[in-house]
Amino acid sequence: MSDEIDTINAFLGEEDPAPINPEEAPVELPEGATVVTLRTSSGDTRHVPVTEAMPLSAVMERSGLALSGAVQYWLDGNQIQGDTVIPLGATVTIVGNVKGGMFA
Repeated sequence: MSDEIDTINAFLGEEDPAPINPEEAPVELPEGATVVTLRTSSGDTRHVPVTEAMPLSAVMERSGLALSGAVQYWLDGNQIQGDTVIPLGATVTIVGNVKGGMFA
C-alpha cells in the first residue's frame, strides 16, 4: 500500500503531501468547518469547506472541479468511489488518464 502512495506522490511531484491549514484556505470557512483537500494529477489543489463527513460525490459537487475522462480517486492509499464517505480534514488524490483524459 505504501508503494501505491509513493507512486501517486511521485506522479504528482510530491514526496509527502503538506498538511492543510484551514486558515490558509482560499475561502472563508463557516464556524466549526474544516476542509477536505482535493489534489489532482494536473497539479490543481482545492480546499473544500465541510462541516461533517460526506460522500465523495458531494465533496466533488462543492469543489467546482470539472473533470473529463476516466479518473481514479485515492484516500489513504486505497482507491475509492463516489459513495465513499470522506472524513473531515482528509486529502483525496484524483488521478486522471495518462492520455490527457483529465482537466481540472
